[in-house]
Amino acid sequence: MVYDSLVYSIPYVIVLLILFLLSIIELKRIKNFIPDKVLRSFSFLIVLVFLGLRGYVASDWVSYTQFYTDIPAIDSSSFLGYLALPTFEKGFVVFSSIIKIISDNYFVYSFINVLIDLILLNILLKRYCKSYYIFGLTVYFAFCSEYEINMLRNVKAIMLFLLSIKYIQNRSFLKFFLINLAGLLFHNSAIFFFPLYFFIHKNTKRVYIIFTFIGIIIYFFQIHYIGAIASILGGFLGGVFEEKNDVYLKSVESGVTLGVFYTLIPLFLVFRYYDKILQYKKENIIFINLLFLYCFATLYFSEILVFRQRFAALFSFSLCVILPLFYILNKNIVDRKILSNLLIVVLISKMALTNTPILNKYDNLIFGIQSYEERFNIFQYYIRK
Repeated sequence: MVYDSLVYSIPYVIVLLILFLLSIIELKRIKNFIPDKVLRSFSFLIVLVFLGLRGYVASDWVSYTQFYTDIPAIDSSSFLGYLALPTFEKGFVVFSSIIKIISDNYFVYSFINVLIDLILLNILLKRYCKSYYIFGLTVYFAFCSEYEINMLRNVKAIMLFLLSIKYIQNRSFLKFFLINLAGLLFHNSAIFFFPLYFFIHKNTKRVYIIFTFIGIIIYFFQIHYIGAIASILGGFLGGVFEEKNDVYLKSVESGVTLGVFYTLIPLFLVFRYYDKILQYKKENIIFINLLFLYCFATLYFSEILVFRQRFAALFSFSLCVILPLFYILNKNIVDRKILSNLLIVVLISKMALTNTPILNKYDNLIFGIQSYEERFNIFQYYIRK
């Protein structure tokens, strides 16, 4: 059994290339050929079918299939008793129990999860990537589809935070607070969104230059400091935070890898095009700052792989807004060609390298999938290798 192979990435890369081609058609404004609305709807459908009708792909399905089998429908007399059990966050339990009324089939549950997430994503892309919707969707597929497959609860909290960004812009703390409080009911990581209200809208380029320099030193010299701080915070917050902290601290280190280029390239480009991005739309300062936080997740948290992955996920949507602007705002033909080639290499390599594990071997309900038993055996072999 081949545990890791680029062959497993082929379906993901094919879909990515289709989306990239559609994004170029959209940017070229070939409306006489295909109207934007048709292009965008077709792109949305591609992602929905690919992610929503997947089989037992990646690893989190192992826990979610059992969870969905056990959970009663919300109109069941046993629901309140189940709600009191220490399973997942209560908002997610209620959400899942509502879907259980519709069907007890796990794949229906999986599809509805993806559908709701993509409907929220559609709202966000129309709001923040209005003139380059498909390009934003392409970047989301490359950098965030792994979260859609493997982090059902986290994605709900992240989407709610992204919807609350307009209240950061409008300085409406109560609405921002309530939306992210709802996000906290889906995943505990939403607690990290609350402090962002107070600084994420500010133009502090010099501060981020300093933090970037420090982060590069910490990353390349592999300076360890997180363990002590995380233990103190876990003890202070207590409960589930302390329990998860103990698990995460035992996870493997990320170390120095070639993956750092997915951080260094956006950092270099955002500093270069910083002023142009703000001239294009002053509200982009929030997404510039979120992009910095995304990059800092790699530079500052390489000591613990899970921390790096989880924190990067919180801010990854910023890539959907900012990365396309590097190409769009550059009017020099030669530079545009270099940037387009660079972006496609980044997107393809990210998609390919993320999906090399056999756990990510793709299958789809339309064409037939491997059985639960087959995929569970693969899962067990992989984690024991």
